[in-house]
Amino acid sequence: LFSIKMDSDESDGSGDSDIELEERPDGVIVVEMSDSEESRQSTDDTLSLDDVFFRHEDEELNESQINSVNGVQNFDPSLPTQHTYLGEQMEELSGRTVLDDDEFVSMVLISDMSEIGVVVIPGQTIPLTFFHPIMITEMKSIIQDNKTFGIRYSPEAIYGTTLEIFEYGGGDANESLSVKCKGRQRFKVVSSGRQLNGIEIGKLKMLPEIVLPDPLMSIHNLSISRYKVKPKATRLCGSGDSCKPTQSDAEYFVKKYPITAWPTWVYKQYSGEHLVERIMRELRKWKLVEQKVLVIPQDPLELSYWLAQSLPLDNTQRQTILSLNSSIQRLRYELCILERCKILCCKYCGRFTANYEEIFSMSLEGPQSAYVNPGGYVHETITLHKVNNLNVFVRRSVEHSWFPGYAWSIATCPECSNHMGWLFTATCPSLRPKKFWGIVRNSVVPSLNVEEGSFEPVI
Repeated sequence: LFSIKMDSDESDGSGDSDIELEERPDGVIVVEMSDSEESRQSTDDTLSLDDVFFRHEDEELNESQINSVNGVQNFDPSLPTQHTYLGEQMEELSGRTVLDDDEFVSMVLISDMSEIGVVVIPGQTIPLTFFHPIMITEMKSIIQDNKTFGIRYSPEAIYGTTLEIFEYGGGDANESLSVKCKGRQRFKVVSSGRQLNGIEIGKLKMLPEIVLPDPLMSIHNLSISRYKVKPKATRLCGSGDSCKPTQSDAEYFVKKYPITAWPTWVYKQYSGEHLVERIMRELRKWKLVEQKVLVIPQDPLELSYWLAQSLPLDNTQRQTILSLNSSIQRLRYELCILERCKILCCKYCGRFTANYEEIFSMSLEGPQSAYVNPGGYVHETITLHKVNNLNVFVRRSVEHSWFPGYAWSIATCPECSNHMGWLFTATCPSLRPKKFWGIVRNSVVPSLNVEEGSFEPVI
């Protein structure tokens, strides 16, 4: 219970008016006013939490008061990865299915569900909800088998990703089936057909991950390599491509460059370690590297997939990334886009929406994650601190919220009125951040800072 004193313009100057606000356990705030002894009255008017919040949403809270009374509570970034909005009765699955490179397999293929509309990247978590009885029956059969099926963006798409179910719930009589899946391996569609029940079966070729050798291997004389003098220091963690070389290793390779036909910078363009350094330099401009809750992978293979699922790329660019069999090629492709993309624009009218510097991560998986709404539609959502003047519906809701502790309000483009995403606002005054924006990836496009003419990323 707290009171606010304010001057009364309606009174004859006989003192101040007291306004007392009391929050009930059910979330309703009761407003009680009194002007003087003669006109003091208790009002039965009640304001919902929605009305009070949006009236004062831009007001800054006193940090010292929050710390002393409630304490500041930072949002737990592990909550969005759990997708608790799907329900509590979820059953976990164990085991892992690994398919050999260049292997031909036949499995269920999803390619014509407009509700999904996502180019899945290996390592990405995708929640799905099925309502049709035939699909529910088929998914239950997959769960009992190897828990793996294929998905592609559209029936015309050649490349796709296998999804492995690791958690599921529901699916009983007159009930939808919710599953949590993880993207595993890339594939190329060889052929596809439908069964009598309408389920599509695809013949898929598993695509390999080609590891490019050291570009300086071509100048090594293998016949006398057994006589070479090894550097004083070897790799700190033993053998393995994921280990970082020591300074002695770097000096050893630098001495090899002068005897090659090309300058040093040519070879660095295809060095995984050098590409990772350049990409991290670009990500520092977004301030993503400074976030303690976000762990950005340093391995070239893992980083190439992390960027593909975290950057606001369009579906065409994602399809191109899926078609590349080398992490070096994917990193070079993504680096070209990183260096030129500075702003996000509305996909429908081209209006400026936000700067890249406003992107931050509310989830351990990164600044962009996939979520599913009650209707089964999957939305890849980018979280940002600020956007450029979007229209927001005043009414907000906590139902099926993807971020526990936050209520969502629909946001639209003021120019074309198309749906852009949501404004998420904290339901608890001590929760930080107080508010943020969730922008749908399919509603924005990256604006490339290039001169006139077409732009094609270098691979």
